[in-house]
Amino acid sequence: MEVEGTVLIGRRCEVGDGTHIANSCIDNFTKVGRDVLKKNPQSWMAHHKDGAGIKDSIIGGRVTINSSFKKQRGFGASRNC
Repeated sequence: MEVEGTVLIGRRCEVGDGTHIANSCIDNFTKVGRDVLKKNPQSWMAHHKDGAGIKDSIIGGRVTINSSFKKQRGFGASRNC
């Protein structure tokens, strides 16, 4: 895990290997998988799966963020999220 800037990690959080966290607030009970990039987000009681990329976002409770490793196809594939 690599931490950059001001970072708050709450209690009972799980953070996987290879994860980069910068200027973030990760509240209690949040699970962050391996090789996740988190830059300027706030999240609580969320599950960020392996390979997810999260930037300038607020993630609500009981939310799962899936991997961004695979290019999406179909509806919304051409949008830049």
